[in-house]
Amino acid sequence: MMMNEQTAWALLPDLTAPVRSLRWSAQAAMYLERVPLALLDEPGIRDGIRFESYQDDMDWSAWQRGRIFDEQHELKWERVNDRLHIVSCGQHVPAELTPFPLPAVRVEERCYYTWGKRVKTQDCARIGYRPMKSLLSRCKFRAFSAIRQRTRPCGCRCA
Repeated sequence: MMMNEQTAWALLPDLTAPVRSLRWSAQAAMYLERVPLALLDEPGIRDGIRFESYQDDMDWSAWQRGRIFDEQHELKWERVNDRLHIVSCGQHVPAELTPFPLPAVRVEERCYYTWGKRVKTQDCARIGYRPMKSLLSRCKFRAFSAIRQRTRPCGCRCA
C-alpha cells in the first residue's frame, strides 16, 4: 500500500453507489464470482467467474463476490446473507464507506518471474538477472532456477 492511500469498509445492501462514486480509469479491470446453484449446473459453472475490463453498466447484484481495480483504486466485496462486506483502498474512497487507517509498518515490494515473458533490460539490475547471450543458455538458466527456486535477499523469486 502506498503511503497516500486510504482504506475504508462498509456493510451495505447494494454495491452500485460505491462503485459509481469512484472514477475508474480506462484500464480498470473486474474479477467477478458467483457460486452455481447446483454442483453440475453447466451454465453456472461456465459463467461463474469473469475477469474482464470494467463495465459501468454491470448488474452487481448478480455477483456474490468480486473486485474492481486499477492503478488508483481497489474495491473488493463479498455477499454474506443479505449484505455486502465491502473494502476499498486507494487514492479516494467512496463516501458510503467508513474510513479506517492502516498505518504502514513497512513497505515491501515483491517481484516474480513470469514464464514466457522476457525481462526488460531496465529491470535486470533490480531483480538480479544477468542477460544471457544465447537462447540455449537462457533456457538452461531458467530450468536451473526453477529447480532451485532460490529466493533473493529482497524476498523476490527471480530467475
